Amino acid sequence: MRRIVCQTSDIELIDHISWESSEEIKSDDQLTKERGICMETNCDVRKYFNVLRECQKRLEKKPYTAETCHQETVDLIEAIDHCVADKAFVKFA
Repeated sequence: MRRIVCQTSDIELIDHISWESSEEIKSDDQLTKERGICMETNCDVRKYFNVLRECQKRLEKKPYTAETCHQETVDLIEAIDHCVADKAFVKFA
């Protein structure tokens, strides 16, 4: 497990990553590798990941709700796409 410390304003976000690290990803797909690196190292992506995780935990506690985590999912995907945008297709040039 890798420890990440992100400074946002005066708040320090500390999270422990429990998924595979980028070195362990066996995919040949460069985009998948770059997304994994962003999930591990980019503080903005981590912020949106934590917001999505909190939403999912909130939904698990409710037996019935009209709430979804759609917007949180979209925000996370946009943050990941923004993070990999300048690296994703560099190998093709």
